[in-house]
Amino acid sequence: MAVGSGSALTAMVFALLLSAPAASAGGRDAAVVPEATAASEDLRSWVLKTGDNQGLAFVIVDKREGRVAAYDAEGLLIEAAPALLGLATGDDSPPGIGDRALADIGPADRITPAGRFVARLGENLSGHVVLWVDYDDAISLHPV
Repeated sequence: MAVGSGSALTAMVFALLLSAPAASAGGRDAAVVPEATAASEDLRSWVLKTGDNQGLAFVIVDKREGRVAAYDAEGLLIEAAPALLGLATGDDSPPGIGDRALADIGPADRITPAGRFVARLGENLSGHVVLWVDYDDAISLHPV
């Protein structure tokens, strides 16, 4: 999923990933090198070979491994972190999911969709900055 080309956007994705539980309270240990999953690296290679990112930075979510990896426009790994995904398996968001209150979404409908998305930074209803993956279906990347 392409996320934008500006350095501010890349920095925001980097900050979102660093705030994930894998980071220590005092910040990331300089000796720790981020690692993407094999599936993410395979997809990264395809993205670069085909030019699918259109010169933009991009993020790959490996749903099977529960990991997210952020890459710059040239495909260099910026950061990788654990990802909290939907409870249910599947690749498509249920119709109208973005119009429901979270409390009204049952476990069977809590799906992390698959696909290619052009994401944008924005705010959620609480005013926190998130990376909107699919605004209509209320899918975003945010620290937990």
